[in-house]
Amino acid sequence: MDYEEILNQILELRDAVYVNIDNDQIFKIKPQLDQIRQLADNIYDEEDTRKIIDRISVYEFLMDLYARCGRLRLSNECCRMCIELARKIMDQDSRVYEPVRDYYRTYIANRYLLDGDESEDLDDELYQYLDQEGLDLKEMTLEYFRTAPKFDPVEDSEEYLNVIDEVEEKLFDALEEQKEDEDYPQKYRQLKKKILKEDYNIDWMDPEEYNRERE
Repeated sequence: MDYEEILNQILELRDAVYVNIDNDQIFKIKPQLDQIRQLADNIYDEEDTRKIIDRISVYEFLMDLYARCGRLRLSNECCRMCIELARKIMDQDSRVYEPVRDYYRTYIANRYLLDGDESEDLDDELYQYLDQEGLDLKEMTLEYFRTAPKFDPVEDSEEYLNVIDEVEEKLFDALEEQKEDEDYPQKYRQLKKKILKEDYNIDWMDPEEYNRERE
């Protein structure tokens, strides 16, 4: 499959993803995102800056959408790809250094927000590409990470991830007519907790409950 064919397939899948998002059916997008990622992995040309930037755009899209459907580990992997590719461009093409440097800064911040203190491997390259600004970015982002609300760790377990799309589909069917209700968020959280426990024997706390327990 040539480059243009890959791009066309990615665009078709991207449009299908947005249709599901517009229909509030996030639970349908994971297989589509996986297909897009597989295609993006096949866009490989170490010397073609345009193709590298195209790959960055695709992984950035995946990074955002994997996070939206609860796959933070996959979002993190795509963030790492964005960092690696942005670094590659900065190393080989000084003409695009500044705009790519901005991309790099954004992806580094996202990585810290996803990984927190586990991102120590970035320290040397941060100083190499961003000087003191990079270290300041790290401290600022980690400070936010430490104080930001956290999610129940069960959300990163295979047990939870294997059923969450099915759970979200049940929630969609049960609450579709109640989306405009003022108490919809509360109904959503309560029913999600009930379905996870009764149908899958998974104990889950919503962010408000989980962070209250941590205090």
